[in-house]
Amino acid sequence: MGEVVEGYLDTAKKLVSRWSDYGTWVATRLDDGTYDADSAVGDLAGAVQLTLESGARLAWEAVDAWTILGGRLGPHIVDSGEFSIDLPAAEVRLEADLRSPFADILPASMVLIIPVELSPGKTKFKLRAIATGCRAGTYIGLIAGSLPEHKRAVWIIVP
Repeated sequence: MGEVVEGYLDTAKKLVSRWSDYGTWVATRLDDGTYDADSAVGDLAGAVQLTLESGARLAWEAVDAWTILGGRLGPHIVDSGEFSIDLPAAEVRLEADLRSPFADILPASMVLIIPVELSPGKTKFKLRAIATGCRAGTYIGLIAGSLPEHKRAVWIIVP
């Protein structure tokens, strides 16, 4: 976060310096009596150029901040802790999308079940999700088997 603030402060200092230099240059010409209509037109073009430069610098600073705070440009992949269930690995599936307490959704299609079979009929597994674009929080769902009693709550935390 400090790097983001430092970046904005540096950009602000540069912009204040550029605008101050521009204002001083215009004021000097006004004071010495050489300012006329042609000078005003030229200064308008200079002001437009400086305005565009300011907007571009601020936009790039926002991109830098997003990159720093987002920490990644690729997919946001998260893993859950391990869970266990008394079912063979092949029978384990997500019953529906995972949901946060705030009604945010992590689609089941973005979640893999990674099984580690311990013995026939007993499985440990974890979830791996592509959580790009999901809000931070805990997403909760159900793992189901072929019978109604084969259900277990699962969750994954998206930082």
